[in-house]
Parts: sequence; structure tokens; C-alpha cells
Amino acid sequence: MYCSFALGIPTDRDKNAILLMEDVGWTLLHGDTIDFNEQYGHVMDSLIRSVLQVGENQSVKYENVYVALKEIVVQPGEVGCALVAAPYITLPSHAMPPGGAEQMLSLNLAEWQVAIQKR
Repeated sequence: MYCSFALGIPTDRDKNAILLMEDVGWTLLHGDTIDFNEQYGHVMDSLIRSVLQVGENQSVKYENVYVALKEIVVQPGEVGCALVAAPYITLPSHAMPPGGAEQMLSLNLAEWQVAIQKR
């Protein structure tokens, strides 16, 4: 499986935001090996084209586009997960238990709900 992203850096950063494009997927095994080179190039080219297309659609010029990709072999019996930029969410302050984020590590969902109701 692989996880990849592209960052489009706009020429005018006072008016335009940096663009993050992401892609996750998998490649097939060829015998006991993975030949990812062809797919690697395709994924990277697609990411760059996506950034440029968004720029065209939104009338934004990008002075630089940075791309990166990481692949890993998931063995039989293993479960894989590819995350580009996580987390996408932020908890509101009233969702934090009195002990803060550290306390959340030791709470199950029911305990967390009780802890935040006491606030």
C-alpha cells in the first residue's frame, strides 16, 4: 500500500492558501516482489496534475509543487492503514476531560462521556 501527497505553494500567499492533495492506494504483488516504479511515477504525475488543475479552476498560480510518497508491504494476516495528514478534526474544549488529553488515553468511551458531563 502507499500514501502520497502534494503541496502546492501559491505565488501570492497573501491571497491564496497552500493546497494539500492526497492519495492512498495499493499495488499488486508480482510473484514475491513489488515493482512499484511504474505506479510510483503515475501517482506522482497525477498529484502534480491535480494541483495544477485546481490552480486553473481557482485562478491560482503555484510557484512550487512538492510531492512525496511512501509505500509499505502489508503481509498476509496484517492490516494496513495509510493516513496522509491526520487528524482532520479538533475536539472542542468542552469535550476534554478534567485531566486533559493525557487522561483520555486511559478512558474508554463511556468513561469519557461521564468525565465530560461532570464539567
